Amino acid sequence: MSKVTNIRLESGAVTYVPEREAIPPSKEIDGNVTVNNTGNPGSPAHYAISFNVGVYAENEGVKSISNVYWNDSIVAETRNAPYHEVEDESARRLPAMLREAADLIQKAMDDHDAEIE
Repeated sequence: MSKVTNIRLESGAVTYVPEREAIPPSKEIDGNVTVNNTGNPGSPAHYAISFNVGVYAENEGVKSISNVYWNDSIVAETRNAPYHEVEDESARRLPAMLREAADLIQKAMDDHDAEIE
């Protein structure tokens, strides 16, 4: 099994995303043409944060590097928050989110194993 030997956490990219109002589904009929609009649930104003995490591993002398591109969002109380503070908050959430993802991967593998037995 490969052993993780190091990581590289690069600076996050932070983008402010303004609030998007919900749009209900609709149906328009014009003669023999019908247009169905699926609508949009909308979203609150938030910051979108992206990180690139390099993961270095080794397996019996064979080295590999994986890049994990991770996206997070933080609901914005104001659009004027210093981006370095938003990035820092998101970076500190990253270990817990990756652990949750690992747990879900393990569960998916366990479920798969149970199906084939």
